[in-house]
Amino acid sequence: MRRQLMVIISCSLGVFQLCFSQGTVNLPSGLNLVAENESVKVVKTGLKFCEGPVTDDKGNVYFSEMDGENRIWKVTPEGDASVLVEGFSGSSCIDMDPEGYLIAVGEGKVQRICPDKGTGKTLVEQQSFGKLDDITVSSGNRVYFTNNQDEVLYLPPGGRVIAITGKVNQPNGVYLVEERAVMMVTDCGDSALLQFDVQDDGRLKNRRKLANVPEPGGLCMDVNSNIYAASLSQGKLYVFNSTGKQLGTIALTGDSDPKGNVSNCTFGGKDNKTLYITGDGGLYSLRMNIPGRRKWPQQHKYINKLSPEEKADGYVLLFNGKNLEDDWRSYRRDTIAKESWQVVTEGLHGTHIQTIVDGSGKRVSLMSRKRFKNFDLKLEWTCALEGNSGIFYRYLDKNPNEWREVGRTGPEAAIVGPEYRIPKNSQWDVGRRGFPGSCYQIKGPVAGRRYWHNAWDQYNEFRVVCYEKRVAHYGNGLKLLEYEIDSPEWTKMYEISVYKDAPLYGRVHAGSIRLEHKNKKVRYRNIRIKELEENPWEGKELGALPDRLSLSDNFPLGRTE
Repeated sequence: MRRQLMVIISCSLGVFQLCFSQGTVNLPSGLNLVAENESVKVVKTGLKFCEGPVTDDKGNVYFSEMDGENRIWKVTPEGDASVLVEGFSGSSCIDMDPEGYLIAVGEGKVQRICPDKGTGKTLVEQQSFGKLDDITVSSGNRVYFTNNQDEVLYLPPGGRVIAITGKVNQPNGVYLVEERAVMMVTDCGDSALLQFDVQDDGRLKNRRKLANVPEPGGLCMDVNSNIYAASLSQGKLYVFNSTGKQLGTIALTGDSDPKGNVSNCTFGGKDNKTLYITGDGGLYSLRMNIPGRRKWPQQHKYINKLSPEEKADGYVLLFNGKNLEDDWRSYRRDTIAKESWQVVTEGLHGTHIQTIVDGSGKRVSLMSRKRFKNFDLKLEWTCALEGNSGIFYRYLDKNPNEWREVGRTGPEAAIVGPEYRIPKNSQWDVGRRGFPGSCYQIKGPVAGRRYWHNAWDQYNEFRVVCYEKRVAHYGNGLKLLEYEIDSPEWTKMYEISVYKDAPLYGRVHAGSIRLEHKNKKVRYRNIRIKELEENPWEGKELGALPDRLSLSDNFPLGRTE
């Protein structure tokens, strides 16, 4: 028998009420979470206890059916449901790794499953783990899961499983907010939603209680950082803001089971505005106004790898994720200064290039072996608190005597390229021209975008687009500035800068990308570049590049073929 469902979003604030054929929505004034004229819809019912929904970019949704059935289901965007995996022992929750494979937990094991064929391999199996409950995977393929033995477990790539929290009274749901290095864990024993900080080594610290949730299950988050936490005993999702204030609830109510049950949730659909809910013997959906937070930015599916689109569009890697020697050398050397730089794999930061800070004062910058003139350069960076560094472009460090850098003459001179500023967060003596993302000493971020970057130990998106005399800087998808060499504005700032005695500063020529090493820990990853043959500003005024440009947007922009 098909069950009638009800959605209830309740709050002590003022509410207005919308009535639908399948239920009622009570929505806090101004919150506007649920799409207008939408109610919970049945996707697949008639099943036993269901868990662990996860979605892919194509709009497919996957979830598990437990209680002896041990199946993993796949539902297409058209609503066609089929069994993907049959007989997965103790199947519980599912997540997806950066390459699009399902990572599923069951009775004492973790498996990696092809979403197209349903075939898989066991990543780790150990019966002493007991029944595994929920799972979350980082962009660097670090796997976190909970079990029924009061532990949160961590499986690093190629490593062994370790317990990382100490005892948690019946941990269940686990959700990683990677850009904040925060892990959320639901605690059934204490009816609590917990938060932890994720350390570089992958372990958790600084346990704190965010909210109360009766017998909590899985959870997810929207782009406004609202948290949706399932309650197994109450048959509803509890909705909280990022500080733990309860905004309301979303309840599934069946006619034969007044409470139903709600086990887990996730966002999906092609626009990521469909909230999928498991429980009450099936899978349900609710259209939302606000999209869900993606587990990691789209480009993080390809850590130190090119996406298929980037390959097709002509981008190349400047860091292969393995060594520096192929694409880099040190300043004024043909080799790598190993006292200054290393390739490291750690915690949520994955594999990256990192400065060595040991107090020895040996700080030598990296130079790309190849030189670039017109290009689109994309990468990600983190910088330690109060760090002072920069990314230079069109930089020449081996030049004739007549080319000179500030304060240098003779054979030691160089042509200094423009610098994309990496914190220190200080105005110094140049105002906005010293803020992160500025073209140092020349131009600062536009008004309202001085503090665009993430906390000091979280990755930021860098992008610089250069074509002849025009340059644009982007940070975390936001356009920070555009400038044109030899324009009146540029010339005015150049003549009062420290570069005024360097006549070839910023001139249009092919030069290296320089990663500066100054005084603090800096990390770089996902470095890729495309040499531009077409002018992005063709027929346009300066300032015409898009205001927002994510790392997954490739040049030429707007191409449809």
